Amino acid sequence: MLFRSNGVQGVSPDEAYLCGLFHNCGAFLLSCKDAKTYSDLFFQSLSLPVTSIEKEESLFNTNHAVVGLLMAKKWNLSAEITQAIYDHHKPHCDQISNEKVRLLVALIKVGNGIVSEVSMGSYIGAEMTEQFKDGVDTLMIDDRDIKAVRMALQTYSALGTA
Repeated sequence: MLFRSNGVQGVSPDEAYLCGLFHNCGAFLLSCKDAKTYSDLFFQSLSLPVTSIEKEESLFNTNHAVVGLLMAKKWNLSAEITQAIYDHHKPHCDQISNEKVRLLVALIKVGNGIVSEVSMGSYIGAEMTEQFKDGVDTLMIDDRDIKAVRMALQTYSALGTA
């Protein structure tokens, strides 16, 4: 099992945190170009992560993963985190040869799936479901661990709305 109660074997908590924090950094820059259009598109990405990248390409002639890669290089983030930012919308983690990058992308997919589910009222689209499953399979996470993360996020979300 790659997933442990204190993290993922081969990925430090700091690396996981930085990757989670910065994986959508390119979205902020694209939203500066057209805030309304990008806001709608970003919301759609919560259930349609693959389709949203295609829409970004058609509207902006780039996507937030490419912009994020450039930003990560400028900020001197590690090569693995920079690559994970670029690869986080790949359909399958097994397309990624670098093990650490593959694990970081899998963490992003699982995190995005749980956040999408909680924020969308337990509805996530087929694309997000497949991305989530790919991350879970890559990390070999069991249902008990996923449930614990989901419950922690729901508890945390409820604290923010109280």
